[in-house]
Amino acid sequence: MRLAAIWRVPPISDSSPVTGTKDPDPKFTSHSAKRVKTAKRWFEAGPCEGPGCTNIVPAGFYAPQRKRYFCSMTCSSRADSKHVIGTSIHCDGPILEPKVKAGVKKYCTQACRWLHKTEEMLEPTGSFRPIIEEYMATACQ
Repeated sequence: MRLAAIWRVPPISDSSPVTGTKDPDPKFTSHSAKRVKTAKRWFEAGPCEGPGCTNIVPAGFYAPQRKRYFCSMTCSSRADSKHVIGTSIHCDGPILEPKVKAGVKKYCTQACRWLHKTEEMLEPTGSFRPIIEEYMATACQ
């Protein structure tokens, strides 16, 4: 069995210097060698757009697709995480969640959910409702 048939050896490039080194073959180079620097654009200093943040984002060269100012990844994720995606089925309050949860959430808060569920359970009790509510207020605490 011949070793040349088993092992793939890259050919030496004709453009390599005579010193014995060869040009790197793109098939055998690491990812860091393929990294391409993107163009940067100058942005002036401005306030951070994160909710409740008062930091100033320093002026400097940033990626050209940048549209908003954030001082950190925390402020960026906090600003993007909450959107009005609907209204609560119990109190008509706004539901604030990530856009991917649109149509999934039905209540604005956990308290609103419990109030609605309690109302659903007590609705069919009819005339016994005041007695049940009194029992729940005193004995169930």
